[in-house]
Parts: sequence; C-alpha cells; structure tokens
Amino acid sequence: MTTRMPRQIFSVAIVLGLCQAGLAAQQPQPPAEGPSRLFGDVAVMTGWDTEGTRDGPALGLGVGVHLSRVKTVRFELKVPKRNEIVSGPPGATVYVRERTRIASYSLLAARHFGSHNRPHVEFLVGLSGMLYSSTGTSTFRLKSVNGSIREWRDEFDDAEGSVAFTSGLDVVIPFRRRIDLVPQVRADWVVLGGLIRVGMTVRTHF
Repeated sequence: MTTRMPRQIFSVAIVLGLCQAGLAAQQPQPPAEGPSRLFGDVAVMTGWDTEGTRDGPALGLGVGVHLSRVKTVRFELKVPKRNEIVSGPPGATVYVRERTRIASYSLLAARHFGSHNRPHVEFLVGLSGMLYSSTGTSTFRLKSVNGSIREWRDEFDDAEGSVAFTSGLDVVIPFRRRIDLVPQVRADWVVLGGLIRVGMTVRTHF
C-alpha cells in the first residue's frame, strides 16, 4: 500500500502537468516585440557623379528583411530620369544631343544603431550592378564649295554595365506605427569614380 501511493501521486502529477501544458498552448501568445520582419521602401532621390555631372531625379524602390534587431539585408532599385546633354549650338558643324541614365541594382547589408521605435541611424554596405545607357543623335554638317550645306545624322543607343561597391546611410524617423520617414545617402564607387545620391524615403513595415 505504501509503495503504490507515491506512484499514484506521481502519475496524477504528470496528467495534471500535461493538461496544463495543453491549455497554455491553446491560449493566444503575446505579440513579439521589435520591428516587423519585412519592410518596403519608396524613395525620391537626386545625385551627382564625382566629375560634377548632375544625375537626373531618380525613383527608388526597395524591399528588406530583418535578420535580427540590429541587422537587415535589402534589395534596392534606383531608376533615374534621363539627363539630356547638348554639345555645340544647333548650327555647329558637329551637334550632339545625348540623353543618359545610370540605373543601379543593389544588394546591401545594414547595421542599426539605436532603438527601432525611436530615431536612429543605419549604416549600409554592399554591391551594385550599374547600368549606363545613352541614346541620342549626332549631326555633322559640311559646307560645299557652292555654299550648300550637306548634313549627316546618326542615331545611337548604347548600354554598358559595371559592378560598384556601395555604401550608405539611413536616418530613420518613426512617423506612424508602421511607417518611417528615412532621409538616405547612397554612394556607388567604381574604378574611375563614383555616383552619390541623396533623397527621402517612405518606409512601410509589413
């Protein structure tokens, strides 16, 4: 009788523990603290290259994922408006009208400094694919002996790609529960120079 009693008590304790665990599993869990897992960016940017040439206004799109509270990875796309360059007056011997654009496709890793629900900064590094495209016309005029002018016109459409090292800085300012305002700086560096863009981003957390 005395040997069975501890076994019965032990069996009842196991059954009660299993019942309590089942009830706890059925109860809703409190939401996890910290930033949401996914976020998306919509940016308006403008920029200059290291030679002082102005880059056209750019539309930026991005999507990112939080790896932890202080680390994220993201993919960004920057597509600027074409910038028109005119070489020579319309009546010149050689007259070139060119429209250029440098689009970038970036994979970046970011380190956050500060709390996600307060203003903080994020430093970014990564690689970008740079696509330089140029379209336009070149006109060559030659005056003949009798005074008439002969004209040759050539249309061109060129594209060239390269890989750049990219660095950046985000200043994240919480605006609403799932919306941040983010001033951004991006610098794309290639062998012969670089392209720097600054702008404002609206970030939405999903």
